[in-house]
Amino acid sequence: MAIVWAVAYVYLGVAAIPATVSPPGRWDLAAHAVATALLAALLLEWRRRPAPRSAGTFAFVAACLLGLAVEIVQAMVPHRGFELADLAADAVGAAVAVLVVPRLAAVAPRVTTAMLVVAGGAASVAALVLTTAG
Repeated sequence: MAIVWAVAYVYLGVAAIPATVSPPGRWDLAAHAVATALLAALLLEWRRRPAPRSAGTFAFVAACLLGLAVEIVQAMVPHRGFELADLAADAVGAAVAVLVVPRLAAVAPRVTTAMLVVAGGAASVAALVLTTAG
């Protein structure tokens, strides 16, 4: 699911999203934080079993690097642009996920994994529907 959401994340970042779908103002930053938090959480869950000690670092760095790559590509897409505020929101979302998900997983590991898979799948489908609906 981490790979599916990563693909949807990149698609959302580089697609020409209609203005009617894009969240206005600060909601855009919240959308960045939530999308990157989900990405980091899925990456963390994916890497947690083979490498539990480095999984958090991997998830945070990978999510932030993917966010940076998307921002760089956005600088070349019409009606999009490179935004430092978006990068900051991405980093905040990734950090929150890396700090919160392990604590949830310690309490309810199966529930946490299931929630992340469902959230990733739902977010991927919603992202594709919203960007093609406009």
